[in-house]
Amino acid sequence: MSGSFRRRKKQIEPRIQQRFALVFLTTSALAALVQTLVVSLLLLRVAERLPTDGVELREFLPQILGSSLLFTLLLLVPLDLAVGVLSTHKVVGPLYRFRIYLTQLAAGERPEPCRIRKDDELQDLCELLNRATEPQRRGVLPQGAPPPPAKEVA
Repeated sequence: MSGSFRRRKKQIEPRIQQRFALVFLTTSALAALVQTLVVSLLLLRVAERLPTDGVELREFLPQILGSSLLFTLLLLVPLDLAVGVLSTHKVVGPLYRFRIYLTQLAAGERPEPCRIRKDDELQDLCELLNRATEPQRRGVLPQGAPPPPAKEVA
């Protein structure tokens, strides 16, 4: 695979990528909720100090904070989902490639050495896979390995 290869699928491993996106989304939602609670506390303190308008500010506080939280979440949800999926490509892409590569080896094929994009993570694991599977890809048995079972001729 070359470094300029363009990804066609946005979700290579949907289950893993969606799980990461959900973690990002949950973290952002909790951060927005904490921020809303902090702003609420601060506005209540301001309302206590106002001589006449404090009561009016307290009446509008739930509406103001609810709108603020809703607006924040409407902005964060799509952003977090996009970041959650896209940021996982540099790890999930190589894992997907390793699975395909190992599946080919397990099926008895002799694929080319495993390659991932140069800017992907897990480069060292890719190199290790290639070193570990080199004898099998060349058709040479490692020392001490039993020979493959003989095929019966009918």
